[in-house]
Amino acid sequence: MRKLLRALDQAASPLAQQVRAALSRDDDYASSGKPPCDWDDPAAQEALVDDLVRDCLAALEALEDNELSAGCAEAAEIVAIVSGQDVEQGDDGVSVSHEESPETA
Repeated sequence: MRKLLRALDQAASPLAQQVRAALSRDDDYASSGKPPCDWDDPAAQEALVDDLVRDCLAALEALEDNELSAGCAEAAEIVAIVSGQDVEQGDDGVSVSHEESPETA
């Protein structure tokens, strides 16, 4: 997610703001390192992963059907892979295939 937002910012893409607006976690994805979590609590870890996947899916949905630069498309593909989605870059923009719902991710 960090790489995607950084790529959108570097491309001066108006999609950067759309992606940020779609995110639900209270995280700007600007800091490095692991997100805050009680890493000794499996339930907390699972909740964090669920929240991260929801943000990934929201970001991909915000990008859907938009043309992306090569760097942004690469970053979107990584987000899609991590969240279990398929992304294809066509002449008309990004096509996202949702294989899993946020509830099952």
